[in-house]
Amino acid sequence: MTAAFGVEGFTDDHLALIKALGVERVIIAFDRDAAGDAGAAKLAERLMAEGFGCYRLKLPHGLDANEYALKVTPASKSLGALIRAAEWLGNGKAPERAASPDLAAVVKPAPSLAAKEAVEAASEKLHPVSSLPAAVEPAAPALEIACEVSEAEIVFALGAVRYRVRGFDAKAAGVLKVNVLASSGEWFHVDTLDLYHAKARTNYIARVAAELRVKEETVKADLGRVLLKLELLQAQADAPASSQDMSEADRRAALELLNAPDLLGRIVADFAACGVVGEETNKLVGYLAAVSRKLDTPLAVVIQSSSAAGKSSLMDAVLAFVPEEERIKYSEMTGQSLFYMGETNLKHKVLAICEEEGASRAAYALKLLQSDGELTIASTGKDAETGNLVTQEYRVEGPVSVMLIYVRLYVEWLEATGRTEQTVKGRAVRLERFVGWCEVRGLSQPEEITRAVLEAYQRYLYLYRKKDGKPLSIRTQETMLTPLRGWCKWLARERYVQYNAASELVLPRAPKLLPRVVLSVVQVERLMAQPDVSGNTGARDRAMLEVLYSTGMRRMELMNLTVSEIDLEGRTVMIRQGKGRRDRYIPMGERACYWVQRYLDEVRPHLVVREAWTLFLTDYGEAYSGNRLTDLVKRYMELAGIGNGACHALRHACATHMLENGADVRFIQALLGHADLSSTQIYTQVAIGKLKEIHAATHPAKLTASLLAAIDAEADEDAQ
Repeated sequence: MTAAFGVEGFTDDHLALIKALGVERVIIAFDRDAAGDAGAAKLAERLMAEGFGCYRLKLPHGLDANEYALKVTPASKSLGALIRAAEWLGNGKAPERAASPDLAAVVKPAPSLAAKEAVEAASEKLHPVSSLPAAVEPAAPALEIACEVSEAEIVFALGAVRYRVRGFDAKAAGVLKVNVLASSGEWFHVDTLDLYHAKARTNYIARVAAELRVKEETVKADLGRVLLKLELLQAQADAPASSQDMSEADRRAALELLNAPDLLGRIVADFAACGVVGEETNKLVGYLAAVSRKLDTPLAVVIQSSSAAGKSSLMDAVLAFVPEEERIKYSEMTGQSLFYMGETNLKHKVLAICEEEGASRAAYALKLLQSDGELTIASTGKDAETGNLVTQEYRVEGPVSVMLIYVRLYVEWLEATGRTEQTVKGRAVRLERFVGWCEVRGLSQPEEITRAVLEAYQRYLYLYRKKDGKPLSIRTQETMLTPLRGWCKWLARERYVQYNAASELVLPRAPKLLPRVVLSVVQVERLMAQPDVSGNTGARDRAMLEVLYSTGMRRMELMNLTVSEIDLEGRTVMIRQGKGRRDRYIPMGERACYWVQRYLDEVRPHLVVREAWTLFLTDYGEAYSGNRLTDLVKRYMELAGIGNGACHALRHACATHMLENGADVRFIQALLGHADLSSTQIYTQVAIGKLKEIHAATHPAKLTASLLAAIDAEADEDAQ
């Protein structure tokens, strides 16, 4: 063994020395890092040109031979195992070397005890036996230990003693803290120990020998075999999975397939033979991305569609055409998981993530891995020897072909700015549809989204036809386009694009339609009479109907109303975080206050099963859901013979009846919580009947006509 002056420090003197010693094979034990790997490759090329066989010692990443020998004791066994598992650096298969013949020193037996000194003197004259050169991967009968390996345990049968090992981590090189059960017949001993810890081994050997009635030497030898076998299993797990070599026949068949004029048709036919029909374009794109994993810049694929449309089935079908050792599939990835996957675990492989939620936290790392081809992270941890905090660098190499369901980073900003969950989900769905439309047309970068692109998408929505042949309504088109304004504005503000492409986009405006159901005063009173107020349920339902009609609040606002937000003495209600996250203070009628007070005194105490601040509770003591509240109002509507209508019908009735009785439209706007007066003015059209009566009773032209008619009537009477 000799040392070089660094990874670039192998000199001509070193070369002359190993030539003079007649060395045939050289094992390079440079540090296991980027510089060490590069230096080993360069040195191996030089030595193999001189006729030497070169091997690389596969040390754990970031360690040198000295550190490994100090951490993994006994060093003679740990380094010996590494030498036997050294990697051949030449082309093809490593050359086999015949086993060296056994050498033995022949010593004449001493004729008698009296001649002891003569024998010792003679033995001193014998030439020492030269040590055997280290052979790479020799036959090692001691390591050929029969064992049964499963996911949960490893079982060794060594003579009369059976050893069961659990907790073995094949990927934790240098760590052998395991649970070992030794048994012989009905006798057993089980304990958890670190096989690299001499004191722990000694204690375990003594206890097993005492419990199983066997010799300590036997247990010690068995435990040594177990340790060496576990090291070998770790070395095998650490070795990269090598791809299978193609036979000449397979190579010819592959080239024939690639040169086939109907290659695309054959690929589609293969998918059909595997049970995946239709989606020809999507199958071809997915297949192309999967095979591009071998390129330096592979493709990335996003599978996007509505729920339960078969995204996962398509991804699984494409992955089935990729060799198992070259594909990695996860349901979810954390933000840091990619950085610790091993240096080459993702190189030229397909990474598949099942759902967009599963990839959201790892989106940044995925983008870096796809664009830069590698990931690096500096992480702080404890040194195994000193216990001091040290900084360790982790590196993951690409390229990797990423197949994942689309992730919208804009959604994170919406959530951070306090948008409601319903708003965030609605905008995300509509933006994902737009992004999918862009990707089909080859638009993948934010700067490619121009005003012309937005107008083309607007025309697409205008010409789009549903399954029944009907076009999208104006309101639906407006709903699909509105989120684009906010998204483009955000892109410009965050400097992803130079200007806001949607700043001058003219959106289609749906006309403000009249409410479909406007209850009369008589209908409202008939509705209020439906609940059976003699019971707790009826009294509660009557209180909810009265509050909806008296205040005009929305269904969601009633559901979220708490006990502390209602002032029965002042007849007021505080609506917190209503539509648009706006608060408002509104009055409540005397009759509604009466029913709420009765509900609080007689009904609510019987419904509360745990601490709850929500005002109106179900029979199970829970807050009302939107659908449940709608079903309740619908049921009473049907009992009253009104027909269609639900919670919003009482809101319309409140606004319409107050306008008919002379309320100012500005007061109605404040009561209903409308941000825009135009939303409130719709009720002035509903109350047109009352306006006609007032017009007829107060307009001068109508009064003049009535006066003339009266004069004519008096004249006729006088004439008679």
